[in-house]
Amino acid sequence: MRRFPRLVDGERIWCETLDVANDNGTLFPVVGREFERVHGVRKAEVGRARCRLLAARPLVDFAVRRLDELLRP
Repeated sequence: MRRFPRLVDGERIWCETLDVANDNGTLFPVVGREFERVHGVRKAEVGRARCRLLAARPLVDFAVRRLDELLRP
């Protein structure tokens, strides 16, 4: 279980969620590659770092659906 603060209607509350822990590079890289293939990303340099720029909300929506499929027994 992981706890974190969050602002809701201007009030700080504590939320709890299951900790996804470290997946040892098994599922998150798969979801990232699939998202990039389906939605594309913009490659850019920020400072001297090569980066992939994307909208967070579409990634989260995609990852929730895909992880649900991959983790379903």
